[in-house]
Amino acid sequence: EASRALVGLRRYGAEEVPQVGEGEVAALCKHADASNVGAQREVARALANIAAADGNHQSLLDEGALALCLDLVVSNSAEVQQQATRALANLALADDRAVHAAMADEGALDLLVLLAASWDEGVQQEAAIAICNFAHQAHNRTAVIRAGALPPLIEQLGSTNVGLRYHAAQALLSLA
Repeated sequence: EASRALVGLRRYGAEEVPQVGEGEVAALCKHADASNVGAQREVARALANIAAADGNHQSLLDEGALALCLDLVVSNSAEVQQQATRALANLALADDRAVHAAMADEGALDLLVLLAASWDEGVQQEAAIAICNFAHQAHNRTAVIRAGALPPLIEQLGSTNVGLRYHAAQALLSLA
């Protein structure tokens, strides 16, 4: 049954972002079994894809996806962390200030700063993207700086990973 559930989750990875119905996000979150890293990764990936559509943001907040992503970003698996951080990055693209306020109130920004200093460059890059997306809204810039985003982003500029350097620079530019 677990493998059937994982196959079902893959439908959220289509080229077009699906608009989710009421209760669909909550049902999806239930598949993030703490003892199954693969299930956690696939749920986080599905949530990241769902978060790419503005129309899904309120459902993600109302049905527990933000809280789940905040739990998943501290996983022992870098793949789970990357996907959960990508979901936060996509949520941070929201135009709705209420989404940003909910993220800040739940501690997402503090976690993103910690993730920007992760041992895994993929996680660092996703965190830089999320911080950049969050800072695109002028009203968030002070909060991003106060959360301590500058030191890990500046550190990322010294990476040998070109993609990481690029996204760190983009994040720093979004704070200017």
